[in-house]
Amino acid sequence: MKAFKAGNDILLIGNRDLQNQIDSEIHINEIIRIYHSMINAVKEGKISEERVNASVSRILKLKKDYGLFTYLPTKDQDLKKILRSEDHLKLANKIAHRSVNIKKWNFNSDFSKLNITIIAPKILEEKIKNTDLLNLGKQTSLYVFEGLEPSSSEQQQLLKVIKNTDYIIFCSYNSWKMPKQLELLNKVASLKPTACIATRDPYDLDVHHYSNIKIATYSPTSCSLQVVADYPVKEPNLSLFLLNFLF
Repeated sequence: MKAFKAGNDILLIGNRDLQNQIDSEIHINEIIRIYHSMINAVKEGKISEERVNASVSRILKLKKDYGLFTYLPTKDQDLKKILRSEDHLKLANKIAHRSVNIKKWNFNSDFSKLNITIIAPKILEEKIKNTDLLNLGKQTSLYVFEGLEPSSSEQQQLLKVIKNTDYIIFCSYNSWKMPKQLELLNKVASLKPTACIATRDPYDLDVHHYSNIKIATYSPTSCSLQVVADYPVKEPNLSLFLLNFLF
């Protein structure tokens, strides 16, 4: 309500949390509550109808200016072809390569000679499977935990799994505000050489201090994770690597 009174016409609320995941930051019920609170504010005179109508008029004008009222929707199958066209995929890959940031690289072994375990929340499972991350090591295994906060039993199971692995790649997902996820990351990194790939907020790398490789992708998409998989298997010559994608 404060944002609306301050002059905002459109309030964007929620994202993946609409899927009712247990680690939701904003639940669908909260959005419903906000909606009804806005209606009640108008009924109680806290917000005038004129103020609401002014916002609606500006939104409708913007839609009209962009031709949304005369737009003919594309068939689903055609839309998929357009969105996944070769040009669009090239652009997505170019953006991903320019965005990924190596924060730390203190590792000089050949990944292809190592047994690697990738640990990630389930929300990243399909994204990772669509990349070459699973082909990095002599043998590479993927283990996922449900939600964003691994349970005690999941942590115990994963700690058993990594006993026979040489290297850990931990794909974190906002672990800076997920205590159990950060706890697991710190545990595995204290036991095995570990790379931390921060797939959402880069703050994960600031609160975690044990990994010898730290990379921020700023995105949990497959194209961003593929950039990580494309990095040289030995300590990279960063200047040459970046030049390949900047020009």
